[in-house]
Parts: sequence; C-alpha cells; structure tokens
Amino acid sequence: MKRNITALVLFILLVMVSAGQLWLLGRTTEQLDELIDEYEQSVILDRNDSGERLSELSAYWEKYYRTASFLTRSDSLSDMAADVSRLRSMKDKEALLEELHSLRKRAELILDEQIPHPESVF
Repeated sequence: MKRNITALVLFILLVMVSAGQLWLLGRTTEQLDELIDEYEQSVILDRNDSGERLSELSAYWEKYYRTASFLTRSDSLSDMAADVSRLRSMKDKEALLEELHSLRKRAELILDEQIPHPESVF
C-alpha cells in the first residue's frame, strides 16, 4: 500500500510540475506575441516608436529564449534567435512583416509541441 501511495504522490507531483512548465511557456509565448504585435503595428503605421518597440522585443527575446530553451528541446530556437538579430538590419517593410509573422508562428509551434496530445501517448 505504501508503494501505491508513493507512486501516486510522485505521479501527481510530475503532473503538477509539467503543468507549471506548460503554463510558464504559454505565458512567455503570449508576452512575446504581444511584443511582436506591437512592433508589427508600429511598422505598419510608420510610427516613430518602432525602434523602441524593436528594442523591447529584442530584450524580451533573451528572456523567452532562456525560458524556452530550458523547457523545450526545439532546434528552431537558434533559427529564431538569428532572425531576431536580423530584424534591425531589415529595411524592406514587407520582408520585415513576413519575418515577424514567421517568428510568431514558430513560437506558437514550440508551445504546441509541448502540449500533450492523446495521439502522442497512445
């Protein structure tokens, strides 16, 4: 009986830690998405604060990268890091917007890869 209780406690602890990690990754992905959206709107409307928005996005990217690399094994994080560093040098508005859209989709894909799906288990 003690083994069953110990196994149940360990299982519940594992589920709680996994849920916490998923929540943390979801929260950081949501914040990254908001910053990408703010920068995107600044570029579309040709506002003067686009440099400031890009600085905020780049600064938050460091936090997102640390969190996501700790919680996932995704190789696309290094590709995303290179794309974020290239944003400053991009002059073409359409290419910049396309790159921002790509970053958003990749971040969502990383989050989706961490969500357990029944077909993955069985």
